[in-house]
Amino acid sequence: MALLRLEEMAREVAEAHEISVYDVRMTTQRGRQVVQVTILRPGQKGGASIVDCTTVARELGQMLEVDDPFDHAYTLEVSSPGIERELRRPEHFGWAIGETVYLVLSEAVEGWEQYEGVLESFDPESQVITVAAGKRRVDIAYGMVRKARTRFVF
Repeated sequence: MALLRLEEMAREVAEAHEISVYDVRMTTQRGRQVVQVTILRPGQKGGASIVDCTTVARELGQMLEVDDPFDHAYTLEVSSPGIERELRRPEHFGWAIGETVYLVLSEAVEGWEQYEGVLESFDPESQVITVAAGKRRVDIAYGMVRKARTRFVF
């Protein structure tokens, strides 16, 4: 529940600056709890600028001084997902349209369990991902994706 509350707070801050919250995670690094907030400025390759990250971190930090949903110590990190990033939620696929993606599937589609190609579309209603992989164009159900990430192509 605390992580959901923090995500709501992060969204409030980010949206005030026309930024989207890409992901919120709690991890442990060297024995310390770390809350990682990843932000994305839609339409900007690579995610978000240092200024975006600093602004969201400062304003979110101020909010957390007043209303901290956690009852333990942690470190807050705000960063950009970068050029090569995990695609973990349906909206991540919508943001990655036109980019090269690498997908690992839970079962084969048209004889393949892995695809790399350009993400042509994602239909949020039907949850279907369309990837142009080489000369092939393949439709993949979102539920079949085990792992996905964008790939930077030189």
